[in-house]
Amino acid sequence: FFLRIRRPPRSTQSRSSAASDVYKRQEYMGWDSNLIDLVIHSVIKLRAPESQVFQMFSASELTRAHLINYYEAFDEEKLNGYLRYLKDDLTSALWVISQAYLTSNIAKRLECMKFAAKFFETSDQFYYKMALEHIDVLTNLIATKKPNVEERSITKVLEVLCNEPDGKLAAGFQKECKIPDRRYVYTRLKALAMKERWDEFDKLLNEKNKKNSIVVPWNAVADLLIELKKEELAEKYIVKIADVEDCVFYLKYINKPKTAAEIAFKAKRLDIVQEIRDSTNDFNVRNHIESLILTEAKR
Repeated sequence: FFLRIRRPPRSTQSRSSAASDVYKRQEYMGWDSNLIDLVIHSVIKLRAPESQVFQMFSASELTRAHLINYYEAFDEEKLNGYLRYLKDDLTSALWVISQAYLTSNIAKRLECMKFAAKFFETSDQFYYKMALEHIDVLTNLIATKKPNVEERSITKVLEVLCNEPDGKLAAGFQKECKIPDRRYVYTRLKALAMKERWDEFDKLLNEKNKKNSIVVPWNAVADLLIELKKEELAEKYIVKIADVEDCVFYLKYINKPKTAAEIAFKAKRLDIVQEIRDSTNDFNVRNHIESLILTEAKR
């Protein structure tokens, strides 16, 4: 959930979101992966001191990504230690949340969420606010004493109820457990997308996401559709992302460099336009970008 419902854009931030960090890390896994992974496995097999391993593989973003990937797969305890070494409070908090949902005990989930909130309080106010919302939901869910709720996460319960034809059960569950609109609407969107009911999907978004009131961030909508391999549908929502760098990142990810260049050009970000030109191998796209640059030069 936290990887889907993301913070609003911040122009001062170099890393736009936890979700885009995941995408970037996936990209890094394709760069000399076998060689780097072999080195990591060899060093760890030699039982090198933990501090030495951390220092050795923290010199670049590429090697950091591979070490995090290794620890995620083989040693979650070391992963937590490495994130603390990097002083990455945001990723540490997200890791704690992932551990929370390995248990079906809601009281333990609540405890983990409160622990994660402490990390968010100092690293990210948007996620901190969301953690507090989540804590309220878990607290209210425990208070309702619903049968069998221990076996499922709140999201799973919502997903099941949102798949009901009229949606009344989901609406009742939201009201009873005081689930925030953001989470409720996102889960409804996911249910509609899974059934490919795109007219209803679009209608719900238009009702909830107004110009001055965005319930579900467009980034989260893009993440959902990309996950479902619906990149063509994602484009119409990606172009609504207010932050230019975020918007361009997603357009490039779904292989729409021409649209990305046009968005950047309209925002007068010629640095991004030139970066897109230099990174594309499409002759027609390069020509189109060159014409944009020449147009700007004549002004």
